[in-house]
Amino acid sequence: MIYDDLVTDEDIDLDEERRRYVDDVFARLKSLSHYEVLAIPRSADRKEIKRAYFHLVGIVHPDRYFGKKLGSYKPKLEAVFARVTTAYDTLYDRDKRKAYDAALPAAGASPPAPIGGAASAPKQAAPVDPVTAAKRKEAMAALQARFADAGARAKTHAETAARARAAGDLVAAAEAYKQALVFAPNDASLRAAHDEVARLAAEKLVSAHAAKAAIAEKLGQWAQAAEAWKRVVEASPGDAAARARLEAALARSPR
Repeated sequence: MIYDDLVTDEDIDLDEERRRYVDDVFARLKSLSHYEVLAIPRSADRKEIKRAYFHLVGIVHPDRYFGKKLGSYKPKLEAVFARVTTAYDTLYDRDKRKAYDAALPAAGASPPAPIGGAASAPKQAAPVDPVTAAKRKEAMAALQARFADAGARAKTHAETAARARAAGDLVAAAEAYKQALVFAPNDASLRAAHDEVARLAAEKLVSAHAAKAAIAEKLGQWAQAAEAWKRVVEASPGDAAARARLEAALARSPR
């Protein structure tokens, strides 16, 4: 038979999160308020008090670890459970809570200095139970994974854009940079690259339409010339010369 006092830390059937939680609360049993023990605000109603209590019971009740190897954590769990139960019994009873609150320092006030005038130790935050801590850790890991995935996708689209630009396909490059910005909207370098390529693509498109319009004019194809000049004006509304040639082509186009 293995006795608890002979069990080493490596043999204890408690995960690291629960060990930290139990150690933290046990070390501060005398300094924590009932509210801090239950990890609830002083404004908590009876439903919140009850919910917090049964949540912690599922973590620190000794019966939960029946048959487990606990070593030095067995008396700690018993002490923490007793403290959690005392906190619940006090706060859930309206009269007991009223009396307790009356004797409790105001929220945010420093605890009274110990006898002898020595400065009191800084007040520590209320302990976070291992289930909540695990959920926070999981959420943070998921968030980091999303950021990493978004960064990888942005990089892939940016590389596609760079290849398209090198090949002279400015329209495809602009679209690829646009997709990269979906995953990295605050990346200034991507934004600048997108804007530059989009401008160059627009200029190239305008030049292509202008060349097409000029050829149509020489061939007397005024309807086609008008359509091409219309595209130029839509892309460069401030181009007075293109607008004039559009009007001329429209005037000569068959009705």
